[in-house]
Amino acid sequence: MDHQLGKGDEIAFLRASLRAKPLRPGGLSHPRRRCGPRRPSASPPRVPSRRGLSSTSPLVGDAKDGWETRCPLLPLAWCAGLRRWRLPFSFPCRGLEISRLWSRALIFPLPLTPFEYYYWCDDRPGYPTACPSELEFTGVMDQECFADAWQTALARHPLLRARIDDSQKWPAWQTGDCPLPEVDWATAEKPIVDDLCQPIDLASGSGLRAWVRVSDTSTRLRLRIHHACCDGLGGIRFLEDLLLGYAQRYHRRAGPLLPAVDEQLLQHRAEVGFLLGQDTPHYRLTPRDVCQTAIHWARFLARRSLPLAAPAGVAQPPWPYLDERGFLTRPLDDPVEKRLRQIARSARATFNDLLLRDLLQVVQAWNRRHHPTARGWMRVNLPVNLRVTADQALPATNRLSFAFLSRRARDCVDGQQLLESIRAETRSVLENHSSLCFLGGLGFASGIRGMLPRFLDGKRCMATIVLSNLGRVFGRTRLPRRDRRLVCGNVTLETIGGVPPIRPLTRGAIVVAKYAGEVSIHFRYDPHCFDPSQGEAFLDAYVAKLRETSGG
Repeated sequence: MDHQLGKGDEIAFLRASLRAKPLRPGGLSHPRRRCGPRRPSASPPRVPSRRGLSSTSPLVGDAKDGWETRCPLLPLAWCAGLRRWRLPFSFPCRGLEISRLWSRALIFPLPLTPFEYYYWCDDRPGYPTACPSELEFTGVMDQECFADAWQTALARHPLLRARIDDSQKWPAWQTGDCPLPEVDWATAEKPIVDDLCQPIDLASGSGLRAWVRVSDTSTRLRLRIHHACCDGLGGIRFLEDLLLGYAQRYHRRAGPLLPAVDEQLLQHRAEVGFLLGQDTPHYRLTPRDVCQTAIHWARFLARRSLPLAAPAGVAQPPWPYLDERGFLTRPLDDPVEKRLRQIARSARATFNDLLLRDLLQVVQAWNRRHHPTARGWMRVNLPVNLRVTADQALPATNRLSFAFLSRRARDCVDGQQLLESIRAETRSVLENHSSLCFLGGLGFASGIRGMLPRFLDGKRCMATIVLSNLGRVFGRTRLPRRDRRLVCGNVTLETIGGVPPIRPLTRGAIVVAKYAGEVSIHFRYDPHCFDPSQGEAFLDAYVAKLRETSGG
């Protein structure tokens, strides 16, 4: 028959093809092989070059040896539990974009990486592993244009519309039976009902929640994204596509073009070959890598980390947040930022090093004031971005690791010596890629049944506080600007803010971001241990310390 197939018919046709028995050699059905050594392929699928990206999607369907699976040894791989599928054939069919359909069929179900599995296991009531964020606009958004842009952005970032299926030996992302996340749209008078202390159930739905509130002159967009779906930079990528899509729809497709995304790259989201200078995303560990990972985790476990002192003890239930967003925000004046950068350059350090040095000194003074008898290490969790040039078309996902910087209270007395030690350690983290040791430990723990959930039982302080510097937000977007602020159709983005999740005994998280030439500091505190006034007091102390360092 000569007719066009609908979307549902296409997917059903593909699934039926995969289940069908082989009709002839090279037909539609091939035996599925269990995990084992990879057999050579006649024409393996192309992968992005480390120096750039191809303008076309990777090919699927040139191998001749049937279904292939590769599952590396779990204790010795950064990407434990990952399986990479390749389709052994392709064929033309009228009315179907076969390569794109096969790509989606092969990607999902997509096994979780150890980093995603870590955030999925660490999710719990009271300490959900979700990231709240909020954007404020001048102007009133058009609901119909926003709905179209929402659908477009979700289609480009599949992990934000996927759920986790844990019915098999290893949990995997699944999109087929997952309803698309909806937007709660209302006027500004209607309050946003969102319990920030309750987790998002990824087993029953996607990890994205959204609310829009409009008034006569402004629009407010609030998101909450499960960290297993994507990191902060992945969330910004999704927001950029959302705003670009809205501008396109509002101007009737006359706005800026959306940047290219390639879902195939999600299969390599846990690979570090490009990062380490290889010409392929796959990287095989050496005995030296294994030894470094073991030493890193031995040092991490041997140093007992102190939590941020709780002046008011522990409250059950938690105190309500002073700000309904779930985090506090303070601006950092432009002269202060410029002076801090000058001081950092003169000390041959970075702006991040100064932020870290002052944070450690503030934490040391805070703990000495509220818990003077405590002994141990102050440990700062530093998220490290692992994206490279070949990840430019990567959809929203987690592409980062953690580095941990630990100091005793006596190490924070001399600010100059502290800065020099921080400068040396952060430089070593970037040059030697030592943050990958954290992923190596997660890969090992994920390969032993029940080990990672037991390790994340909430009784161990992983870090005293989190410090993340996002840099320039929307620094290279295609959207136009007015007074350095993004213009999205009929609205202008005035402010943006967001924070990562916190966990038991990690009682604070700070994010530094720069938008429209203005630096802002966002602080999320543990409402079980801080009342709103104490949360404000800590953030104000940190901002005051930065201004003191700048001489302002």
